[in-house]
Amino acid sequence: MVYNEWRSCGYGVSWCYENYIRYKSMKCDLEAIKKAITSGFFPHVARLQNGGSHSTVKRRQSAHIHLSSSLAQSFPKPEWVAYHELVLTSQEYMHQVTEIRPEWLVEIAPHYYQLKEVNGAGSKGSA
Repeated sequence: MVYNEWRSCGYGVSWCYENYIRYKSMKCDLEAIKKAITSGFFPHVARLQNGGSHSTVKRRQSAHIHLSSSLAQSFPKPEWVAYHELVLTSQEYMHQVTEIRPEWLVEIAPHYYQLKEVNGAGSKGSA
């Protein structure tokens, strides 16, 4: 959320100063960080399905983004996510979730994902 606010204000130094945030700490490469997270959690990936829930790519298990996550309230919901763990309460929930790009999966873990599993990234409902 903080990063998105900073981005919406044009990545300004003054915005950081006004919000008591160190500018140098905000200049990280967010895509590189997400890619690094994906490389560690590549087995824990889910894709958005029709109806708003996600389905884990390998096990085809339905899961929702946990309500405490900022991504649970985002619109549109992220199509591809990596998560740390699944927690079962009244439903299966994904904790510690970040949005990823599906092409990273074949690049990072070609031994685990095949191109056919991530093709058609624009068409929800077929994993």
